[in-house]
This record gives sequence, structure tokens and C-alpha cells, in this order.
Amino acid sequence: NNVLDMKLRNLAAEKERDRVESNNEIETLRQVVNDRDASLKKMDYRLKLQYDNYQVIKETESQLVNELKEVKSEFIEFKSAHTTCVPHATHEEELARLKEQSKKESVSDQLRFSTLTAQIRRLKKEAEEVPAKIQA
Repeated sequence: NNVLDMKLRNLAAEKERDRVESNNEIETLRQVVNDRDASLKKMDYRLKLQYDNYQVIKETESQLVNELKEVKSEFIEFKSAHTTCVPHATHEEELARLKEQSKKESVSDQLRFSTLTAQIRRLKKEAEEVPAKIQA
């Protein structure tokens, strides 16, 4: 009887150790799953932010392209309007004033045009980098 009791106690102790070990493994796996889930949520949030930034860049680029087209057409209209003027010999002072004004406006428009062109190039470069960041 004593031998049987001892064997039963040993089996019960071994079963208890196995149960505790199984519970520990389950808890470890549960923690791994929770950690991975949290990591995936962070990645998802970062991807959403990057995509939103990408959308803003694309929208801004589109707006800048439209503004650049508008400025370019205004510049062409302005340039053609000021180069087709026929000067009158009796209005030399007015002609000199208009030429000076035309030069100033032309330089200002050219500067604005080149600034917008540079912004578009920069935004295109950033927009090309966004899909790679999203995939990373």
C-alpha cells in the first residue's frame, strides 16, 4: 500500500509540474502574441501617417503645378503685351517708365516661376520617396 501511495503521489506531483509548466508556456506565448499585436498596431499607425503625408504631398504638388501653369500663362501674356507695344516718339518719358516697370515685373514673375518650379521638383522627389517608406 505504501508503495502504491508513493507512486500515486509521484504521479500527482509530476502531473502538477506538467500543468504548471504548460501554464507557464501558455502565458509566455500569450505575452509574445500581445507584444506582436502591439508592434503591428504601431506599424499600422505609422503607415497610416506616412500615407496621409503622401496624400498631402500629392495634393500640394498638384496645386503647385496648377499655380505654375497659371503663372506661366500670365507671364507669357504679360511678356507678349509688353513686347507688342508700339512706342510713340511724343511719349518718350512714358515709354521709359513702362519699360522700367516691365523689367521689374518680369524679374518678379521669373523669380516666382523659378521658385514654384523648385518647389515642384522638391515635392516630386519627396512623393517618390513616400511609397518606399510605406513599404519599409
